[in-house]
Amino acid sequence: MITVKVRGAKEVAGRMRRRRSRLKDMRPTNKKAAILLFQWVQRNFDAEGGKHESQGLKWPGLAESTKRRRRGGPPFRILQDTGQLRGRWNITATKQTGRLKSMQNYSGKHERGEGNVPKRKILPEIRQAQRIVFPIYKRHVEVAIR
Repeated sequence: MITVKVRGAKEVAGRMRRRRSRLKDMRPTNKKAAILLFQWVQRNFDAEGGKHESQGLKWPGLAESTKRRRRGGPPFRILQDTGQLRGRWNITATKQTGRLKSMQNYSGKHERGEGNVPKRKILPEIRQAQRIVFPIYKRHVEVAIR
């Protein structure tokens, strides 16, 4: 017969409950992740689509007809004629999600490339987004389990 006596089990269980509760409130971490993605989007606008890792997602140049219609002449910045698409974003966070959303109703047309609008993906691909935000979540877990 083997007998095992465990000391401090109640204390360990209490510490684990406290740590679990620290893991539950993800709102600050979700907000940080959404802010990181927003910053990436802004750098992507600066680079005119050049922040995408996939060559196929880099933004095509402007058509000559678009350049002729632009007021003010060169330099011609892609997707930045009025600044509305670049500047109107909403960041929200709950305990379960962080969200970055364009407030321009036509942003999806550029994201997907619809009709005569060429695809100019504004947001990062899912794998690239994961690499951007995973360190924030890793840090959250590390702090919570200490």
